[in-house]
Amino acid sequence: FAQRWLYGTENGLTEITKNKYSRICEEYIFPVLGNTDCRRITRVHADSVIEGIYGLPLKIRADIMRVMWLTLGFARENGIKIRVTQRNLCTVNNRGAVLRILADDETDGLVKYLKSSESIMCAGIYLALNTGIRAEELCTLKRGDMDFDEKRLTVSEFVSSQIYLSQKTDGYSNFNSKEKSEAADKRVIFLPKFLADFLKPVYEKIPKDCYLINGFPNKAYGVETVENKVRKIAGKCGLFNVGFSAIRDTFGARCAENNMEANVLGEIMGTENAGVY
Repeated sequence: FAQRWLYGTENGLTEITKNKYSRICEEYIFPVLGNTDCRRITRVHADSVIEGIYGLPLKIRADIMRVMWLTLGFARENGIKIRVTQRNLCTVNNRGAVLRILADDETDGLVKYLKSSESIMCAGIYLALNTGIRAEELCTLKRGDMDFDEKRLTVSEFVSSQIYLSQKTDGYSNFNSKEKSEAADKRVIFLPKFLADFLKPVYEKIPKDCYLINGFPNKAYGVETVENKVRKIAGKCGLFNVGFSAIRDTFGARCAENNMEANVLGEIMGTENAGVY
C-alpha cells in the first residue's frame, strides 16, 4: 500500500517530498514493518520503527509517523479496516514530552495557504514558521521591529512575556510602549532572503508604530487570538491537532534535521533548551 500510495498520481505530494518519503519507507519503515498486515498496525508498531535508531532527528521521526498515517489512510480508502487513528500517529515522544511536528507535506500545504492569503496575520504566522518565535513574541512585534534593508527582526523578549500574562478576554492586550524600549531584553534574528522578500510587500505600507499582525497602533492581539487563528487555518489545510506550539516546534525540528548546532538554534529561538530538537 505504501508503494501504491507514493507512486499514485493523486497523492498531492511535491516531487521533493515524494522522494523523501520514498527514502523513509526504504530506510526505516519497510525493514521493520514491510510484511505487516495494515489491519494489525497500532501505535506500538509505529514506535518500533524509530525506537531502535539512536539519535534519529525529531523531524525524521515525525515524517515516519506521517508516512505511516498516509499509507494507512490510503489503505482505508481502499476498503481495509484500520485500527490506528490519526490522533495516534500525529505526535512524537521526546524525553517525556509529546510534540506535534509538521511533516513535509503538511508544511507544504500550510505554506501554500499562508502565502496565497493577503492577510497580515497569515504573513505573521509564516514569519513564525520560519523563525521559531513564540506566540507572545509575535503578538508584540511592531512594524518598526523589522528592518528589510538589513533583513533582520528584533524581538523584545521581556515585553512578550508580560503581554502573555496580561491577556484580556476581548482578544487584545495593552501595555506601556515606554516599558518596551527601556525594560526589554532583545534578540536579533536575521531573515533569509526568501522570507524578507515575501514579507516586504505585505508589511512595508504599515506604519512603524503599528503592530505587525493587526496593523493597530494601540492594541496588540492576545496569544489566545493568535492560537485560535492558527488552529482555524490548520483546519482549512486539513491538519490535525496543530496549534502555535506546533509552528515553533516544527521550525526547531527542521533546523536540527539540517544539522544546525543547538547553541545557534537556541539563540534564534530564545531558549536554552534547543537541544530537545
